[in-house]
Amino acid sequence: RFLDHTVETHLETIALNCRGPLVLSHIYGKKMVERGHGGILLMSSMSGLRGCAMVTSYAATQAYNLVLAEGLWDELRENGVDVTACRAGPTRTPDSIRSAMVNRRPDNRDPEYNIYTIVHGD
Repeated sequence: RFLDHTVETHLETIALNCRGPLVLSHIYGKKMVERGHGGILLMSSMSGLRGCAMVTSYAATQAYNLVLAEGLWDELRENGVDVTACRAGPTRTPDSIRSAMVNRRPDNRDPEYNIYTIVHGD
């Protein structure tokens, strides 16, 4: 729950999930624009489409990545840089296992499965 975590924990989530993609997109986006082509893939989550209880801060960071990708796509496409957001579905991760989310979501998939479907299609 949101209030069960410290502000510092929420800020760490923001640093990892928002600051990281922003910094990397800026550094490599600039290089791609100079080169005249490239692609950026930002990972997001289905939880970024609406507020989600129990993962409130995480869901908000995923919404940030979706909006960042949409804005960058519009800004960089004329320079030959394609930007895409991938909204992964329920994924069995150490955090989801620790939070017992796996038990609440029997459709959680292994990360390898999600990566395969991202690369090869469903």
